[in-house]
Amino acid sequence: METIETIKSRFTARKYTSESVDAQDLKQIVEAGLHAPSSTNRQRWKLTVVTNPELLHQLEVETMDALGKLPDRERFYKSMQRRGGTVFYGCTAIVYVFHESGTTGRDLDSSARDTGILVENMALAATSLGYGNCINGLAESIFQLERNEFWRETLQVPDGYEFGIALLIGKTDAEPTPHKINPEKVTWM
Repeated sequence: METIETIKSRFTARKYTSESVDAQDLKQIVEAGLHAPSSTNRQRWKLTVVTNPELLHQLEVETMDALGKLPDRERFYKSMQRRGGTVFYGCTAIVYVFHESGTTGRDLDSSARDTGILVENMALAATSLGYGNCINGLAESIFQLERNEFWRETLQVPDGYEFGIALLIGKTDAEPTPHKINPEKVTWM
């Protein structure tokens, strides 16, 4: 698929089939993310790829539970309940992206930007390979409660790193609905 067409056709998939993501395709998707540029090429990220169905189910249950317990996430919890009580929509792969923690000011800004670029590369690669995907920040919720250390250990998050973003990936039979662009957001000079 041509790059511009891939960008225009990418949409947020919120419904997945039970078909697994092909291992070679997943490797290509992750590699596309690793090709992302980063501030001074520091590559301050660590990725954890989850495809194990039992672990995906446990992450789904505990993330929804965490959303229900976190006061600042109440509106998201209600929204997820309206969408069938799921935050991962039945995806068959999740890529968690962690970035260096403890950074401040300019370093923190560039670290957050770098993870955004990385996840967008992966989302576009997934789209080009025919997979639905959803960039997901709510996956962070499990790191904000008492089982934080359990999840850090389970997902092999290195010391000095924290959650940045996650990408849900899977086959989808959802009707593609790319978002409408707003040309008014651009100032031409």
